[in-house]
Amino acid sequence: MADDQYPPLVRVFITLDPLAQGEILEAWGRIEGDTVTFGPFAYRATGEGCGWHRQRWAAENYARQLQAERLTLLRAEVARLEGLRFGRPGR
Repeated sequence: MADDQYPPLVRVFITLDPLAQGEILEAWGRIEGDTVTFGPFAYRATGEGCGWHRQRWAAENYARQLQAERLTLLRAEVARLEGLRFGRPGR
């Protein structure tokens, strides 16, 4: 059979940019090393634990880590902007 040469399909969770999409995508793909191939156009995502995950909880944890990092950067930027005085005395 032709299917014997391909790895089996497994469910994976895609986290290429979970903060922009607001969700974790779920797909069926073929895992080969650190790369998963899925979709009608044989789209590839590399980096298990970063671009894709085998378990939903791992994908959710990764998204939460990204969210915490982004919030830390945004809070620092807001504090910097609030500290600007624009000609007022005190700075």
